[in-house]
Amino acid sequence: MRTKGRFVAALAGAAVLTGVAAASPGQLDPAFGNGGAVATDFGGTDQAFAVAEQTDGKLVVGGSTDSPPDYTIYPALTRYTPTGVLDPTFGNGGKLVLSDEGAEIVGLAVQPDGKLVAVLSEFQPPDTSYGLVERFNADGTRDTTFATGGVFTSSEGDFFESVALQPDGRIVAAGTSVAADGLSGSAVVYRLNANGTRDTTFSTGGAAYVHFDSTFDQGYWVVVQPDGKLDIGGNDETTSAGGGFALARLLPNGTPDATFGANGVATASFPEGTSASVSAALQPDGKLVVGGDIGDASSTVIPASDIALARFDANGALDPTFGNGGTEDINFGQESPGVNSNEVLDTVALQQDGKIVAVGSRSPDGNANPVYLALRLNSDGSFDPTFGSGGVATASIYGDDAAFAGLLQPDGKIVGVGFAVGPAPSFATDFGVVRWLGDDTPAQQVSSLRAAVAGAGLPAGTAASLEAKLDAAAASLPGSPKTAANQLDAFANEVRAQAGKKIPAATAAAWAAQAAAIAARLRA
Repeated sequence: MRTKGRFVAALAGAAVLTGVAAASPGQLDPAFGNGGAVATDFGGTDQAFAVAEQTDGKLVVGGSTDSPPDYTIYPALTRYTPTGVLDPTFGNGGKLVLSDEGAEIVGLAVQPDGKLVAVLSEFQPPDTSYGLVERFNADGTRDTTFATGGVFTSSEGDFFESVALQPDGRIVAAGTSVAADGLSGSAVVYRLNANGTRDTTFSTGGAAYVHFDSTFDQGYWVVVQPDGKLDIGGNDETTSAGGGFALARLLPNGTPDATFGANGVATASFPEGTSASVSAALQPDGKLVVGGDIGDASSTVIPASDIALARFDANGALDPTFGNGGTEDINFGQESPGVNSNEVLDTVALQQDGKIVAVGSRSPDGNANPVYLALRLNSDGSFDPTFGSGGVATASIYGDDAAFAGLLQPDGKIVGVGFAVGPAPSFATDFGVVRWLGDDTPAQQVSSLRAAVAGAGLPAGTAASLEAKLDAAAASLPGSPKTAANQLDAFANEVRAQAGKKIPAATAAAWAAQAAAIAARLRA
Protein backbone atom coordinates (compact mmCIF):
# COMPACT_ATOMS: atom_id res chain seq x y z
CA MET A 1 0.00 0.00 0.00
CA ARG A 2 1.44 3.36 -1.00
CA THR A 3 0.92 6.17 1.50
CA LYS A 4 2.47 9.57 2.02
CA GLY A 5 3.96 8.24 5.25
CA ARG A 6 7.44 7.89 6.63
CA PHE A 7 10.23 7.38 4.14
CA VAL A 8 13.90 7.97 4.88
CA ALA A 9 16.29 7.47 1.99
CA ALA A 10 19.84 6.17 2.09
CA LEU A 11 22.09 8.76 3.69
CA ALA A 12 24.22 10.97 1.47
CA GLY A 13 26.82 13.66 1.72
CA ALA A 14 27.54 17.11 0.37
CA ALA A 15 24.98 19.80 -0.34
CA VAL A 16 24.24 20.60 -3.96
CA LEU A 17 21.73 22.57 -5.98
CA THR A 18 21.03 21.50 -9.53
CA GLY A 19 19.05 23.25 -12.24
CA VAL A 20 19.38 24.44 -15.81
CA ALA A 21 20.45 27.55 -17.67
CA ALA A 22 19.79 30.86 -15.93
CA ALA A 23 16.55 32.81 -16.34
CA SER A 24 14.71 30.01 -18.12
CA PRO A 25 11.71 27.85 -17.26
CA GLY A 26 12.92 24.97 -15.11
CA GLN A 27 15.69 26.96 -13.45
CA LEU A 28 15.60 27.11 -9.66
CA ASP A 29 14.07 30.44 -8.61
CA PRO A 30 16.95 32.62 -7.33
CA ALA A 31 14.47 34.83 -5.45
CA PHE A 32 13.33 31.95 -3.22
CA GLY A 33 15.25 30.74 -0.20
CA ASN A 34 18.89 29.92 -0.85
CA GLY A 35 19.19 29.80 -4.62
CA GLY A 36 15.70 28.33 -5.03
CA ALA A 37 15.57 25.99 -2.04
CA VAL A 38 15.09 26.06 1.71
CA ALA A 39 15.43 23.44 4.47
CA THR A 40 13.71 23.78 7.85
CA ASP A 41 14.72 21.83 10.94
CA PHE A 42 12.23 20.91 13.66
CA GLY A 43 14.88 18.99 15.58
CA GLY A 44 13.90 15.47 14.57
CA THR A 45 13.20 13.45 11.44
CA ASP A 46 11.18 16.05 9.54
CA GLN A 47 9.27 15.39 6.33
CA ALA A 48 6.78 17.50 4.39
CA PHE A 49 3.79 15.86 2.68
CA ALA A 50 1.55 18.80 1.71
CA VAL A 51 1.69 22.40 0.49
CA ALA A 52 -0.83 25.17 -0.14
CA GLU A 53 -0.52 28.79 -1.25
CA GLN A 54 -2.28 31.71 0.39
CA THR A 55 -3.66 34.63 -1.63
CA ASP A 56 -0.72 36.78 -0.48
CA GLY A 57 1.76 34.31 -1.98
CA LYS A 58 2.85 32.76 1.31
CA LEU A 59 3.36 29.00 1.28
CA VAL A 60 2.05 26.73 4.03
CA VAL A 61 3.82 23.37 4.25
CA GLY A 62 2.70 20.46 6.41
CA GLY A 63 4.13 17.09 7.39
CA SER A 64 5.54 15.49 10.50
CA THR A 65 8.45 15.44 12.90
CA ASP A 66 9.76 13.17 15.63
CA SER A 67 12.45 13.37 18.27
CA PRO A 68 14.38 11.19 20.74
CA PRO A 69 14.09 9.22 22.88
CA ASP A 70 10.93 7.45 21.68
CA TYR A 71 10.73 9.03 18.20
CA THR A 72 6.97 9.48 18.38
CA ILE A 73 5.56 11.22 15.30
CA TYR A 74 3.77 14.57 15.58
CA PRO A 75 2.24 16.78 12.87
CA ALA A 76 4.26 19.83 11.87
CA LEU A 77 3.50 23.02 9.93
CA THR A 78 5.56 25.85 8.53
CA ARG A 79 4.70 29.03 6.69
CA TYR A 80 7.10 30.81 4.35
CA THR A 81 6.98 34.29 2.90
CA PRO A 82 6.96 34.49 -0.93
CA THR A 83 10.76 34.70 -0.80
CA GLY A 84 11.16 31.49 1.20
CA VAL A 85 11.76 32.99 4.64
CA LEU A 86 9.99 31.56 7.69
CA ASP A 87 7.02 33.80 8.51
CA PRO A 88 7.39 35.06 12.12
CA THR A 89 3.64 35.84 12.32
CA PHE A 90 2.79 32.13 12.13
CA GLY A 91 3.14 29.69 15.01
CA ASN A 92 6.49 29.93 16.78
CA GLY A 93 8.76 31.84 14.44
CA GLY A 94 7.10 30.31 11.38
CA LYS A 95 6.91 26.75 12.73
CA LEU A 96 4.22 24.81 14.55
CA VAL A 97 4.19 21.29 16.05
CA LEU A 98 0.76 19.88 16.90
CA SER A 99 -0.14 17.58 19.76
CA ASP A 100 -1.77 14.77 17.72
CA GLU A 101 0.47 11.85 18.62
CA GLY A 102 1.11 9.41 15.76
CA ALA A 103 -0.34 11.73 13.09
CA GLU A 104 1.08 13.52 10.06
CA ILE A 105 -0.37 16.21 7.82
CA VAL A 106 -1.03 14.84 4.33
CA GLY A 107 -3.23 17.53 2.74
CA LEU A 108 -3.74 21.30 3.02
CA ALA A 109 -6.21 23.84 1.66
CA VAL A 110 -6.69 27.56 2.28
CA GLN A 111 -10.22 28.89 2.70
CA PRO A 112 -11.26 32.23 1.14
CA ASP A 113 -11.27 33.76 4.64
CA GLY A 114 -7.62 32.78 5.11
CA LYS A 115 -8.23 29.91 7.51
CA LEU A 116 -6.20 26.79 6.92
CA VAL A 117 -7.73 23.31 6.59
CA ALA A 118 -5.44 20.34 7.19
CA VAL A 119 -6.17 16.65 6.79
CA LEU A 120 -4.10 14.16 8.76
CA SER A 121 -3.61 10.44 8.94
CA GLU A 122 -3.16 9.07 12.44
CA PHE A 123 -1.78 5.60 13.11
CA GLN A 124 -1.80 4.11 16.59
CA PRO A 125 -0.21 0.77 17.53
CA PRO A 126 -0.71 -1.96 16.86
CA ASP A 127 -2.85 -1.32 13.77
CA THR A 128 -5.47 1.38 14.39
CA SER A 129 -5.93 4.30 11.99
CA TYR A 130 -8.01 7.48 11.89
CA GLY A 131 -8.40 10.43 9.56
CA LEU A 132 -8.43 13.91 11.08
CA VAL A 133 -9.60 17.23 9.67
CA GLU A 134 -8.35 20.29 11.54
CA ARG A 135 -8.76 24.01 10.95
CA PHE A 136 -6.44 26.82 11.95
CA ASN A 137 -6.66 30.58 12.08
CA ALA A 138 -4.31 32.66 9.97
CA ASP A 139 -1.76 32.91 12.80
CA GLY A 140 -1.60 29.13 13.26
CA THR A 141 -3.81 28.93 16.34
CA ARG A 142 -6.46 26.21 16.28
CA ASP A 143 -9.94 27.30 15.22
CA THR A 144 -11.98 25.97 18.14
CA THR A 145 -15.27 26.83 16.38
CA PHE A 146 -14.60 23.94 13.98
CA ALA A 147 -15.86 20.42 14.78
CA THR A 148 -14.86 19.50 18.36
CA GLY A 149 -12.20 21.87 19.62
CA GLY A 150 -10.95 22.37 16.07
CA VAL A 151 -10.65 18.66 15.18
CA PHE A 152 -12.90 16.24 13.29
CA THR A 153 -12.11 12.54 13.69
CA SER A 154 -13.18 9.84 11.23
CA SER A 155 -14.45 6.38 11.98
CA GLU A 156 -11.82 3.86 13.10
CA GLY A 157 -9.99 2.20 10.22
CA ASP A 158 -10.23 5.21 7.89
CA PHE A 159 -7.35 7.53 7.07
CA PHE A 160 -7.01 10.49 4.73
CA GLU A 161 -4.65 11.39 1.89
CA SER A 162 -6.13 14.57 0.34
CA VAL A 163 -8.56 17.45 0.81
CA ALA A 164 -10.61 19.73 -1.44
CA LEU A 165 -12.90 22.69 -0.72
CA GLN A 166 -16.28 23.16 -2.30
CA PRO A 167 -17.39 26.70 -3.30
CA ASP A 168 -20.17 26.55 -0.68
CA GLY A 169 -17.62 26.08 2.12
CA ARG A 170 -18.05 22.35 2.61
CA ILE A 171 -14.89 20.30 3.02
CA VAL A 172 -14.15 17.03 1.22
CA ALA A 173 -11.52 14.61 2.56
CA ALA A 174 -10.54 11.42 0.74
CA GLY A 175 -8.46 8.40 1.60
CA THR A 176 -8.74 4.70 2.40
CA SER A 177 -10.81 2.58 4.73
CA VAL A 178 -9.18 -0.65 5.91
CA ALA A 179 -11.19 -3.55 7.34
CA ALA A 180 -10.43 -4.73 10.85
CA ASP A 181 -8.64 -7.81 9.54
CA GLY A 182 -6.42 -5.68 7.29
CA LEU A 183 -7.17 -7.89 4.30
CA SER A 184 -9.73 -5.73 2.49
CA GLY A 185 -10.43 -2.07 2.00
CA SER A 186 -12.06 0.64 -0.05
CA ALA A 187 -11.58 4.25 -1.01
CA VAL A 188 -13.51 6.62 1.23
CA VAL A 189 -14.81 10.18 0.85
CA TYR A 190 -16.03 12.28 3.77
CA ARG A 191 -17.92 15.54 3.32
CA LEU A 192 -18.11 17.99 6.20
CA ASN A 193 -20.17 21.10 6.66
CA ALA A 194 -18.29 24.37 7.00
CA ASN A 195 -18.46 24.07 10.79
CA GLY A 196 -16.74 20.64 10.77
CA THR A 197 -19.78 18.46 11.36
CA ARG A 198 -20.63 15.54 9.08
CA ASP A 199 -22.77 16.49 6.10
CA THR A 200 -25.54 13.94 6.55
CA THR A 201 -26.98 14.74 3.09
CA PHE A 202 -23.93 13.03 1.60
CA SER A 203 -24.09 9.24 1.19
CA THR A 204 -24.60 7.53 4.56
CA GLY A 205 -23.81 9.72 7.53
CA GLY A 206 -21.48 11.97 5.52
CA ALA A 207 -19.09 9.26 4.26
CA ALA A 208 -19.11 7.31 0.99
CA TYR A 209 -17.16 4.03 0.76
CA VAL A 210 -16.13 3.41 -2.84
CA HIS A 211 -15.12 0.06 -4.32
CA PHE A 212 -13.36 0.28 -7.67
CA ASP A 213 -12.75 -3.25 -8.89
CA SER A 214 -11.05 -5.39 -6.27
CA THR A 215 -10.90 -6.61 -2.71
CA PHE A 216 -8.46 -3.91 -1.61
CA ASP A 217 -9.05 -0.46 -3.14
CA GLN A 218 -7.22 2.67 -2.06
CA GLY A 219 -8.04 6.37 -2.40
CA TYR A 220 -5.37 9.02 -2.81
CA TRP A 221 -6.99 12.08 -4.39
CA VAL A 222 -10.28 13.92 -4.81
CA VAL A 223 -11.42 16.57 -7.31
CA VAL A 224 -14.54 18.72 -7.03
CA GLN A 225 -16.32 19.16 -10.36
CA PRO A 226 -18.00 22.52 -11.19
CA ASP A 227 -21.42 20.83 -10.99
CA GLY A 228 -20.74 19.50 -7.49
CA LYS A 229 -19.88 15.95 -8.50
CA LEU A 230 -16.80 14.43 -6.89
CA ASP A 231 -14.06 12.39 -8.53
CA ILE A 232 -12.00 10.14 -6.26
CA GLY A 233 -9.07 8.09 -7.44
CA GLY A 234 -6.36 5.71 -6.39
CA ASN A 235 -5.80 2.12 -7.32
CA ASP A 236 -7.53 -1.22 -7.20
CA GLU A 237 -5.51 -4.18 -5.99
CA THR A 238 -6.23 -7.63 -4.77
CA THR A 239 -2.98 -7.61 -2.79
CA SER A 240 -0.81 -4.83 -1.43
CA ALA A 241 1.69 -5.41 -4.23
CA GLY A 242 -0.26 -4.63 -7.37
CA GLY A 243 -3.09 -2.86 -9.13
CA GLY A 244 -3.94 -0.18 -11.65
CA PHE A 245 -5.26 3.36 -11.95
CA ALA A 246 -8.86 3.58 -10.79
CA LEU A 247 -11.29 6.42 -10.29
CA ALA A 248 -14.95 6.87 -9.51
CA ARG A 249 -17.41 9.72 -9.89
CA LEU A 250 -20.01 10.46 -7.25
CA LEU A 251 -23.11 12.58 -7.57
CA PRO A 252 -23.41 15.53 -5.16
CA ASN A 253 -25.37 13.29 -2.80
CA GLY A 254 -22.55 10.73 -2.66
CA THR A 255 -24.09 8.02 -4.82
CA PRO A 256 -22.27 6.63 -7.92
CA ASP A 257 -22.68 8.53 -11.19
CA ALA A 258 -23.84 5.80 -13.60
CA THR A 259 -23.06 8.01 -16.62
CA PHE A 260 -19.33 7.85 -15.87
CA GLY A 261 -17.26 4.85 -16.97
CA ALA A 262 -18.81 1.51 -16.06
CA ASN A 263 -21.35 2.09 -13.30
CA GLY A 264 -19.45 5.12 -12.09
CA VAL A 265 -15.92 3.63 -12.22
CA ALA A 266 -13.13 4.08 -14.79
CA THR A 267 -9.76 2.32 -14.87
CA ALA A 268 -6.47 2.37 -16.74
CA SER A 269 -3.87 -0.38 -16.80
CA PHE A 270 -0.24 -0.33 -17.87
CA PRO A 271 1.33 -3.44 -19.41
CA GLU A 272 4.74 -2.56 -17.97
CA GLY A 273 3.71 -3.23 -14.37
CA THR A 274 1.41 -2.51 -11.47
CA SER A 275 0.41 1.08 -10.83
CA ALA A 276 -1.34 3.55 -8.52
CA SER A 277 -2.77 7.00 -9.25
CA VAL A 278 -1.98 9.60 -6.62
CA SER A 279 -3.02 12.95 -8.11
CA ALA A 280 -5.37 14.44 -10.69
CA ALA A 281 -6.18 17.76 -12.35
CA LEU A 282 -9.37 18.80 -14.11
CA GLN A 283 -9.16 20.45 -17.53
CA PRO A 284 -11.62 23.22 -18.49
CA ASP A 285 -13.14 20.86 -21.09
CA GLY A 286 -13.97 18.30 -18.40
CA LYS A 287 -11.15 15.89 -19.20
CA LEU A 288 -9.23 14.59 -16.21
CA VAL A 289 -5.43 14.19 -16.16
CA VAL A 290 -4.39 11.53 -13.66
CA GLY A 291 -0.83 10.84 -12.53
CA GLY A 292 0.95 8.21 -10.49
CA ASP A 293 3.56 5.46 -10.54
CA ILE A 294 4.03 2.22 -12.40
CA GLY A 295 6.28 -0.68 -11.43
CA ASP A 296 9.22 -1.10 -13.81
CA ALA A 297 9.52 -4.81 -14.56
CA SER A 298 12.76 -4.34 -16.51
CA SER A 299 14.64 -3.31 -13.35
CA THR A 300 15.56 -6.79 -12.17
CA VAL A 301 18.28 -6.07 -9.58
CA ILE A 302 16.66 -3.23 -7.61
CA PRO A 303 12.88 -2.64 -7.72
CA ALA A 304 12.07 0.59 -9.55
CA SER A 305 9.10 2.57 -10.78
CA ASP A 306 8.27 4.92 -13.64
CA ILE A 307 5.97 7.92 -13.76
CA ALA A 308 2.63 7.12 -15.35
CA LEU A 309 -0.08 9.44 -16.65
CA ALA A 310 -3.53 8.91 -18.12
CA ARG A 311 -6.20 11.24 -19.45
CA PHE A 312 -9.88 10.44 -19.25
CA ASP A 313 -12.67 12.04 -21.24
CA ALA A 314 -15.56 13.53 -19.29
CA ASN A 315 -17.47 10.25 -19.66
CA GLY A 316 -14.67 8.15 -18.14
CA ALA A 317 -13.23 6.75 -21.37
CA LEU A 318 -9.48 7.03 -21.98
CA ASP A 319 -8.66 9.95 -24.28
CA PRO A 320 -6.99 8.51 -27.42
CA THR A 321 -5.40 11.90 -28.25
CA PHE A 322 -3.17 11.64 -25.17
CA GLY A 323 0.02 9.60 -25.06
CA ASN A 324 -0.37 6.04 -26.29
CA GLY A 325 -4.11 5.50 -26.49
CA GLY A 326 -4.78 7.58 -23.39
CA THR A 327 -1.84 6.60 -21.18
CA GLU A 328 1.82 7.57 -20.96
CA ASP A 329 4.66 5.66 -19.26
CA ILE A 330 7.68 7.89 -18.62
CA ASN A 331 10.77 5.68 -18.32
CA PHE A 332 14.20 7.23 -17.82
CA GLY A 333 15.98 3.99 -18.66
CA GLN A 334 18.68 1.85 -17.09
CA GLU A 335 21.67 3.28 -15.26
CA SER A 336 23.40 -0.13 -15.20
CA PRO A 337 22.35 -3.67 -16.19
CA GLY A 338 19.23 -4.59 -14.28
CA VAL A 339 19.16 -1.27 -12.35
CA ASN A 340 16.76 1.37 -13.64
CA SER A 341 16.38 4.90 -12.42
CA ASN A 342 13.48 5.16 -10.00
CA GLU A 343 10.84 7.88 -10.49
CA VAL A 344 7.82 8.68 -8.33
CA LEU A 345 5.05 11.19 -9.08
CA ASP A 346 3.32 13.06 -6.27
CA THR A 347 1.37 15.91 -7.88
CA VAL A 348 -0.01 16.72 -11.31
CA ALA A 349 -1.28 20.20 -12.26
CA LEU A 350 -2.39 22.11 -15.36
CA GLN A 351 -1.12 25.39 -16.70
CA GLN A 352 -3.59 27.82 -18.27
CA ASP A 353 -2.16 26.98 -21.71
CA GLY A 354 -3.02 23.30 -21.23
CA LYS A 355 0.50 22.08 -20.52
CA ILE A 356 0.83 19.46 -17.80
CA VAL A 357 3.16 19.89 -14.82
CA ALA A 358 4.20 16.95 -12.65
CA VAL A 359 6.22 17.04 -9.43
CA GLY A 360 7.90 14.05 -7.84
CA SER A 361 11.29 12.48 -7.20
CA ARG A 362 13.99 10.70 -9.14
CA SER A 363 16.71 8.31 -7.96
CA PRO A 364 19.12 7.86 -10.88
CA ASP A 365 20.79 4.85 -9.20
CA GLY A 366 17.80 2.75 -8.27
CA ASN A 367 16.75 3.89 -4.79
CA ALA A 368 19.90 5.82 -3.84
CA ASN A 369 20.42 9.58 -3.66
CA PRO A 370 16.97 10.83 -4.74
CA VAL A 371 16.40 14.37 -6.02
CA TYR A 372 13.38 16.59 -6.51
CA LEU A 373 11.88 16.27 -9.99
CA ALA A 374 9.64 18.50 -12.11
CA LEU A 375 8.33 17.58 -15.55
CA ARG A 376 6.40 19.62 -18.07
CA LEU A 377 4.48 17.99 -20.88
CA ASN A 378 2.54 19.31 -23.82
CA SER A 379 -1.20 18.67 -23.79
CA ASP A 380 -0.74 15.50 -25.88
CA GLY A 381 1.62 13.97 -23.30
CA SER A 382 4.89 14.68 -25.12
CA PHE A 383 7.75 16.40 -23.29
CA ASP A 384 7.87 20.21 -23.51
CA PRO A 385 11.41 20.98 -24.70
CA THR A 386 11.16 24.63 -23.55
CA PHE A 387 11.20 23.55 -19.91
CA GLY A 388 14.39 22.53 -18.13
CA SER A 389 16.40 19.99 -20.10
CA GLY A 390 14.03 18.46 -22.61
CA GLY A 391 11.04 18.92 -20.31
CA VAL A 392 12.80 17.75 -17.12
CA ALA A 393 14.22 19.73 -14.19
CA THR A 394 15.75 18.45 -10.96
CA ALA A 395 16.86 19.98 -7.68
CA SER A 396 18.71 18.83 -4.59
CA ILE A 397 19.27 20.68 -1.34
CA TYR A 398 21.83 18.47 0.41
CA GLY A 399 22.30 15.67 -2.11
CA ASP A 400 19.77 13.20 -0.70
CA ASP A 401 16.28 14.65 -1.02
CA ALA A 402 12.84 13.73 -2.30
CA ALA A 403 9.46 15.36 -2.87
CA PHE A 404 6.14 14.18 -1.48
CA ALA A 405 3.92 16.97 -2.84
CA GLY A 406 3.95 19.85 -5.29
CA LEU A 407 2.14 23.00 -6.29
CA LEU A 408 1.75 25.10 -9.45
CA GLN A 409 1.55 28.74 -8.42
CA PRO A 410 -0.64 31.26 -10.27
CA ASP A 411 2.47 33.01 -11.60
CA GLY A 412 3.70 29.77 -13.20
CA LYS A 413 6.34 28.85 -10.64
CA ILE A 414 6.49 25.21 -9.53
CA VAL A 415 6.98 24.19 -5.89
CA GLY A 416 8.09 20.82 -4.57
CA VAL A 417 8.09 19.88 -0.88
CA GLY A 418 9.47 16.82 0.87
CA PHE A 419 12.60 16.08 2.86
CA ALA A 420 16.30 16.90 2.74
CA VAL A 421 18.88 14.72 4.49
CA GLY A 422 21.68 16.93 5.80
CA PRO A 423 25.40 16.30 5.77
CA ALA A 424 27.50 14.35 8.26
CA PRO A 425 27.82 13.95 11.15
CA SER A 426 24.14 14.43 12.07
CA PHE A 427 22.47 13.44 8.77
CA ALA A 428 19.44 15.37 10.05
CA THR A 429 16.30 15.06 7.95
CA ASP A 430 14.59 18.44 7.46
CA PHE A 431 11.56 19.82 5.69
CA GLY A 432 12.69 20.58 2.14
CA VAL A 433 11.11 23.11 -0.24
CA VAL A 434 12.28 23.95 -3.76
CA ARG A 435 10.85 26.30 -6.37
CA TRP A 436 11.44 26.30 -10.11
CA LEU A 437 10.71 29.14 -12.51
CA GLY A 438 7.89 28.71 -15.00
CA ASP A 439 6.66 30.69 -17.98
CA ASP A 440 5.40 33.62 -15.96
CA THR A 441 5.05 36.85 -17.91
CA PRO A 442 6.72 40.09 -16.75
CA ALA A 443 3.32 41.24 -15.48
CA GLN A 444 2.97 38.07 -13.40
CA GLN A 445 6.51 38.48 -12.10
CA VAL A 446 5.86 42.07 -11.03
CA SER A 447 2.61 41.01 -9.38
CA SER A 448 4.42 38.22 -7.52
CA LEU A 449 7.11 40.63 -6.35
CA ARG A 450 4.48 43.11 -5.15
CA ALA A 451 2.73 40.36 -3.17
CA ALA A 452 6.05 39.54 -1.54
CA VAL A 453 6.57 43.18 -0.54
CA ALA A 454 3.02 43.52 0.76
CA GLY A 455 3.35 40.39 2.89
CA ALA A 456 6.77 41.14 4.35
CA GLY A 457 5.60 43.22 7.30
CA LEU A 458 7.74 46.25 6.40
CA PRO A 459 7.22 49.69 7.97
CA ALA A 460 4.19 51.30 6.36
CA GLY A 461 6.10 54.10 4.64
CA THR A 462 8.72 51.75 3.19
CA ALA A 463 6.11 49.31 1.93
CA ALA A 464 4.03 52.08 0.37
CA SER A 465 7.03 53.51 -1.47
CA LEU A 466 8.13 50.15 -2.85
CA GLU A 467 4.60 49.12 -3.81
CA ALA A 468 4.10 52.43 -5.64
CA LYS A 469 7.18 51.80 -7.77
CA LEU A 470 5.96 48.30 -8.63
CA ASP A 471 2.47 49.62 -9.40
CA ALA A 472 4.03 52.17 -11.76
CA ALA A 473 6.04 49.43 -13.46
CA ALA A 474 2.92 47.29 -13.87
CA ALA A 475 0.99 50.22 -15.35
CA SER A 476 3.81 50.89 -17.87
CA LEU A 477 4.17 47.29 -19.02
CA PRO A 478 1.52 47.19 -21.78
CA GLY A 479 2.82 50.16 -23.77
CA SER A 480 6.28 51.03 -22.54
CA PRO A 481 8.35 48.07 -21.30
CA LYS A 482 11.54 50.13 -21.12
CA THR A 483 9.83 52.64 -18.82
CA ALA A 484 8.72 49.72 -16.68
CA ALA A 485 12.32 48.49 -16.61
CA ASN A 486 13.49 51.89 -15.35
CA GLN A 487 10.86 51.83 -12.61
CA LEU A 488 12.04 48.37 -11.60
CA ASP A 489 15.58 49.76 -11.41
CA ALA A 490 14.31 52.45 -9.05
CA PHE A 491 12.65 49.76 -6.94
CA ALA A 492 15.86 47.72 -6.80
CA ASN A 493 17.93 50.78 -5.83
CA GLU A 494 15.58 51.62 -2.95
CA VAL A 495 15.61 48.01 -1.78
CA ARG A 496 19.41 47.95 -1.75
CA ALA A 497 19.50 51.22 0.16
CA GLN A 498 17.26 49.76 2.87
CA ALA A 499 19.05 46.41 3.07
CA GLY A 500 19.86 45.56 6.67
CA LYS A 501 17.89 48.59 7.84
CA LYS A 502 14.17 48.44 7.13
CA ILE A 503 14.45 45.33 4.96
CA PRO A 504 16.30 42.16 6.04
CA ALA A 505 19.50 41.87 4.02
CA ALA A 506 18.70 38.46 2.52
CA THR A 507 15.21 39.57 1.52
CA ALA A 508 16.55 42.77 -0.03
CA ALA A 509 19.12 40.84 -2.06
CA ALA A 510 16.44 38.47 -3.38
CA TRP A 511 14.04 41.29 -4.31
CA ALA A 512 16.76 43.31 -6.03
CA ALA A 513 17.86 40.27 -8.02
CA GLN A 514 14.28 39.52 -9.05
CA ALA A 515 13.64 43.12 -10.13
CA ALA A 516 16.90 43.20 -12.09
CA ALA A 517 16.00 39.95 -13.87
CA ILE A 518 12.58 41.30 -14.90
CA ALA A 519 14.13 44.58 -16.08
CA ALA A 520 16.72 42.72 -18.15
CA ARG A 521 13.97 40.65 -19.73
CA LEU A 522 12.04 43.82 -20.65
CA ARG A 523 15.10 45.39 -22.25
CA ALA A 524 16.03 42.30 -24.26
